[in-house]
Amino acid sequence: MSFLTPLFLLGGAAIALPILFHLIRRTTREKVPFSSLMFLRQSPPRVTRRSRLENIFLLLLRCLVFILLALGFARPFLQRPMAPYPAGSNLRQRIVLLDHSASMRRSGLWDNAQDRLRDLLGASATDEVALLAFSRQVTTLVDFEEWNATPQSERMPMALDRTRSAAPGWGDTDVAHALVTALERLEEQATKEVAGHREIILLSDLQSGAHLEALQGMEWPTDIHLRLETLTPKQEGNAGFQALPDQPFMPGAARDETLRIRVQNASDTDQDRFQLAWKQIDGETALGPPIDVYVPAGQSRVLSLTWPSNAASAASLVLEGDPQDFDNRHFLIPPRDQTHPLLFLGLDAPEDPNALLFYLTRAFPGVGGQRIEVVARTGDAPFPADTLEKARLLIVSGSPGGDAVDRARRFLDAGKTVLHVLRSTNDAPALGRLLGQTLTLTEASLPNYAMLESLDFRHPLLLPFADPQFNDFTKIHFWKVRQVDTNGLPDVQVVASFDNGAPALLQVGVGDGQLFVLTTGWHPADSQLALSSKFVPLLFAFMEVSGSLSFRPDHYVVGSTVAAPDNLQEPSWKVRRPDGTEVSIDAGQPFTETDTPGIYTILTTPPAAFAVNLDWRESRTSPLPEDTLEQLGLPLTPPEDPDPLQTAAEKQAWHATELERNQKLWQWLVLAALLVLITESWVAGRLSRAPVGEAGG
Repeated sequence: MSFLTPLFLLGGAAIALPILFHLIRRTTREKVPFSSLMFLRQSPPRVTRRSRLENIFLLLLRCLVFILLALGFARPFLQRPMAPYPAGSNLRQRIVLLDHSASMRRSGLWDNAQDRLRDLLGASATDEVALLAFSRQVTTLVDFEEWNATPQSERMPMALDRTRSAAPGWGDTDVAHALVTALERLEEQATKEVAGHREIILLSDLQSGAHLEALQGMEWPTDIHLRLETLTPKQEGNAGFQALPDQPFMPGAARDETLRIRVQNASDTDQDRFQLAWKQIDGETALGPPIDVYVPAGQSRVLSLTWPSNAASAASLVLEGDPQDFDNRHFLIPPRDQTHPLLFLGLDAPEDPNALLFYLTRAFPGVGGQRIEVVARTGDAPFPADTLEKARLLIVSGSPGGDAVDRARRFLDAGKTVLHVLRSTNDAPALGRLLGQTLTLTEASLPNYAMLESLDFRHPLLLPFADPQFNDFTKIHFWKVRQVDTNGLPDVQVVASFDNGAPALLQVGVGDGQLFVLTTGWHPADSQLALSSKFVPLLFAFMEVSGSLSFRPDHYVVGSTVAAPDNLQEPSWKVRRPDGTEVSIDAGQPFTETDTPGIYTILTTPPAAFAVNLDWRESRTSPLPEDTLEQLGLPLTPPEDPDPLQTAAEKQAWHATELERNQKLWQWLVLAALLVLITESWVAGRLSRAPVGEAGG
């Protein structure tokens, strides 16, 4: 039998205490009548040569309790030989994480990483090693099985050859994802009975822009070591820049053709003067004179630049004066408006303040280049074919006359959305033709006004108002309300109701489309809706529910996913990469090969271009503070190899710990001590109640 903590065996010496107590002579139990003891001095019991042990069985029980507790705390286990390791298995398991993100393109970093990796692999020829390269994603270069199956003399050349194909790309540095992946790989290997030293070695420049968010709150395993091999470039410092989002603009105002650019400079640099220059996509042909920029170390500056008039459909912006040039080029698509048509059928005059169209045309501000164009027609005037094809929402005001209702019904049958605003009870025939049945409308009798009372905030149309600070509609008064009998309507949903119980907004499925019916108008004769703060958000909600506001972004970062074009009819679609190669993607599948900065073109009719740029966080190359990982709970080990003898001892200690943990003999010893203690208490109780003459000696 062996012990995991043998020092606790010294606790067995405590058996001397019950022996000593038993040797101390006690006051005699015999009682002799005596007149008074107040003038006599009591002598304490003492150990003498004449002392002898009494109650031997009780003494043995008490000594046994101490012995059992000492054995239990010493964590005993039955020794068994360690299972032999399979061929190729070694004392250590190591996963080397090699950073090949964009920031590793800085001068000297990749060569430094290759040299450091060569030293690590040379010292690990007899160990189990896996080599992983990481940036935004993790790529396996050499796994444990391939390493063990390769002869020792060929392992390092094989691994170094694999790293040549994993030269730094353009992805951002996701350290958290890499560490989590490495932990999962080691946990998978734990089932192979491989003991001893398990280690993750992180080869990275560990810049301050690295992603560490996923490490917060994670509990790191105590038996896995983390070792940092921090790489430093030949020249410190770096400057980078990013394009900021467009500013909102109002319709009727001149389109702001400027771009906001934020230039940031690292804190470990002595360079503070740069130039920004517009150039063609090739990065060589200048499109105008450069712009001087002064950015002190550790600070940033925001500039407004005008898009060059002689630029084509795309251009690049180059930062000059920065010796680290991996992030000094940004590809841009010129600012352009994306127009989304909103169709309107009615007899309203655009400049009549008592009509619906007057408020509709003034309700939509352009945001970030997104314009909503209200295209109004009377009953007989047709919409332009391309506008009708692109539009997803049609608003019908009352009874527009002519064949307008029939065209609205065809719009519904095409799977699109129609909002019919009832202006009077005379609109019953038009609504009936949209629904395909006969309806009767009545004017509701109101004391003064009606208010919205019952609203379904779970409906997508009202979901933007679900928050308590936005869901108060009681300040909007409605002067006129038309009542619709919903009993004969199939597939009808009441989205909102007035306080008198009459429906305010209905949704009915018609063909493949959706028909919304608003039983009152938003013009002043019917309500205060157009003058309330809820009017514009409600119209935007109609646009979103109908799918009218779907648009394709122009700018992505490396590694982003680009969705397939809308309304694609072909079985596949193609994208031309910056190097000229074309990639074919199945219909409905996204494009994921955005691994290089540049201008990509979707080969549709007409073609659509989008820009892919480096994640701006890669430009934050200042070293990460050393205690950042420790603050996240990651145990860091010194950057030197452990002593092989110490590793073997750790291996033996791990094996002993596993044996003791599985056998758990200490629990039985503690249980036995408890039973002996109960027996001792029972025996001591019997002896204390026994007559004097029956006491054992």
